[in-house]
Amino acid sequence: MKQIPIILIGKGHVGKAFIELLVEKREVIKERYSLDFFLQGIFRSTGGAMLPKEEASHLFFFPDNCLESSPWWQNGYSFLDAPVNKLSPGVVVLTTVSSMETGEPGFAYLQQALSSGWHVVTADKGPLINNFRCLRREAERQGLSLKYSTCTAAALPSVDVALTSLAGAEIIRVEGILNGTTNFILSRMEEGVSFEEALVEAQSKGIAEPDPTRDLEGWDTAIKILLLAQTIYDRDFQLAEVTREGIINLPLKEVQVIKRQGLALKLLGIIKRHQKDISLEVKLVPLEKEHPLYFVRGPEKGISFTTDSMSQVTVVGGKSDPRGAAAALIKDMINIFSPM
Repeated sequence: MKQIPIILIGKGHVGKAFIELLVEKREVIKERYSLDFFLQGIFRSTGGAMLPKEEASHLFFFPDNCLESSPWWQNGYSFLDAPVNKLSPGVVVLTTVSSMETGEPGFAYLQQALSSGWHVVTADKGPLINNFRCLRREAERQGLSLKYSTCTAAALPSVDVALTSLAGAEIIRVEGILNGTTNFILSRMEEGVSFEEALVEAQSKGIAEPDPTRDLEGWDTAIKILLLAQTIYDRDFQLAEVTREGIINLPLKEVQVIKRQGLALKLLGIIKRHQKDISLEVKLVPLEKEHPLYFVRGPEKGISFTTDSMSQVTVVGGKSDPRGAAAALIKDMINIFSPM
């Protein structure tokens, strides 16, 4: 049985769901993969807690809302201050929300983790937007893994399909419904619900964030196809290169007209390759029934790859919620220590 320490940086719905799901799945993971993950440290913006290995199981079961009053908690204690380079290395799981412009604070955390010999699994897109290849090269140099499935559609296995299932094929085009919030709203508008009402419903169901601006303006989808393009083609792309539109102020009448034509309006992230040229865009596209993403409804997502030798490969599912994001984090951890 391989014992692997985890340090969790961040809080929020995804961080909480990660701990809950790992507790739920821990025995199954032990039995199936011979991996025993234990939570050795938790860090948040207000401070942190690090426990010796023999006491680490306490962090799994200590109530989240009481953690900061626990005997292990140190106010102002940062991951950057922790002596992680002196510990037996494991995996750092990052669930912070960093700046799209600077990548901080997450970039500093990832650099510290990699330089200290720890593998990294991140749900934070910010550090990857402008520093993707830098972090990837550092991980390779150290012989470590940098995993980010949660950043490219979470429970929808987009990166896994591109890198593993389509190995050896040339990916010519990618089309993806990669944001559950926008897809839920468009689905409800097809049913006659106004944009404003659909947004409120999405927020009440926990599908949309309290501030859904990144989703509604197409930024979230843009970031996901940016990371996918960098992963697939191992090239630098900038967010400014992504042609982008969103769904804010989309008239209900327009969605209904498209529906009466037998089409389904979807916000797609699109990567197109023509010889050495690669273009990235986020746009509203009316899909015909023959399109493999036509029937993707509600908070579900989907991605379709067109290749030179494996034809068209489509994966659908992975609805947006914290549990799905947490599951993607755990999947990445398992694949680091128990690869196929």
